[in-house]
Amino acid sequence: MNLIILKNINMKLLKKTFIILLFAGLFVACEGYPEYEKQYSESYPICGAYYVKNYDINKEEPGKQYEMYIYDAAFDADKYIWVNTPGSVSFKTKASYQLEALTFDGEMLPHYHSGASIPDSTAYVTIEESKIEQKEWPLNDSIILKVSKYDYQKNLDTTIYILGHRTSGLEKPYYDDSEGN
Repeated sequence: MNLIILKNINMKLLKKTFIILLFAGLFVACEGYPEYEKQYSESYPICGAYYVKNYDINKEEPGKQYEMYIYDAAFDADKYIWVNTPGSVSFKTKASYQLEALTFDGEMLPHYHSGASIPDSTAYVTIEESKIEQKEWPLNDSIILKVSKYDYQKNLDTTIYILGHRTSGLEKPYYDDSEGN
């Protein structure tokens, strides 16, 4: 008899202890985490994905639309960005940027193959007249740049203008059209 009473008391104590520990665990788990301030690279206002088209030197005859990517360089991120285009005049190069003016440029920049860390000595790129124009929502930021591509002997091969608009970056909701698609 004493054993049964002792067992019931131990079970009640065990249940109460379990419930207290459960609520204490939930309280600690749901307490939350401190708010962290987001840290961005210095080239953040320039970087992002852009839908662009190629135009000839007279800014006529648009080509097929494709995505161009601009992202910060791992080293010297305060001076350089990567510009990567998979379009008909495909190139990937590292260019210097001016954040105040929202521009980037470079002369006879070496072309890098995708995934390569060593520049390709068979092609060079010059970027001029670049400008990113930031616009208020619901309009997308626009981009324009003049690209000249050279062969391995540094002879001019192609000159085009690339025009387009931002599709991602700067934490704005970007869409392809005005209906939000």
